[in-house]
Amino acid sequence: MREFALSIFYYSQPFGKGGFLIVFRDEAECFIDLVSKAYCAVPPNMSLHCIRHKELFELSLPAHTTIDRIYECLHLPYWLKEHSIVIYGQDIRREIKVPTHPRLLLDAHIEVCKHLLRNHIILGLLMHKMYIRLIKELDQHSKYLISTMLLMHNESYVKADALPIRFEQLCTDNQLKHIRSNLNEIVRRIDNTRPGIPGTYKQSAIEAVWLFENFLRSLRDYAG
Repeated sequence: MREFALSIFYYSQPFGKGGFLIVFRDEAECFIDLVSKAYCAVPPNMSLHCIRHKELFELSLPAHTTIDRIYECLHLPYWLKEHSIVIYGQDIRREIKVPTHPRLLLDAHIEVCKHLLRNHIILGLLMHKMYIRLIKELDQHSKYLISTMLLMHNESYVKADALPIRFEQLCTDNQLKHIRSNLNEIVRRIDNTRPGIPGTYKQSAIEAVWLFENFLRSLRDYAG
């Protein structure tokens, strides 16, 4: 496979173990077979992206994708440009273009959450009464959205533990801050509830869904 690869990068990311980008030569044959072999070699819980050299520009496009990949796909060019190392082949990081309009990335992120998160996570977890997991999912996705919002403030790599501070410092919308604070309070309340005591899990989950929907609307207004 290496003879068909132009470059292989490893990149780190704020919320996970990082991943790899393999840039194959344009003349590489059997592209699908090469991608299949590459996926077999990737360690568990790490991401892999495979493209041809001529497709490098696609990394900076705010394309819609699945809900579990949207955060990484939108931030990938920044991580590759600023937080990656070349582990094989040519250093072509200078050819990677970061998006010039971060608002478009936030718009794409919001749209994916509106259409996919509602149908594939919120409704499903409510139907199966998985209230705690739902609250945790909404909390995590709100953090991903904040990370995308911070791109508008030239913050492209904010680690998880620093995210609340940077959000508080850079966000100029008090409504957004208030919603996020209320959602965080629900998570804190759940974390401090004894296991096996359902308490207000259902009500808390419904409240978290309502807060998340308001967060999306306020974030849309913030993006302009």
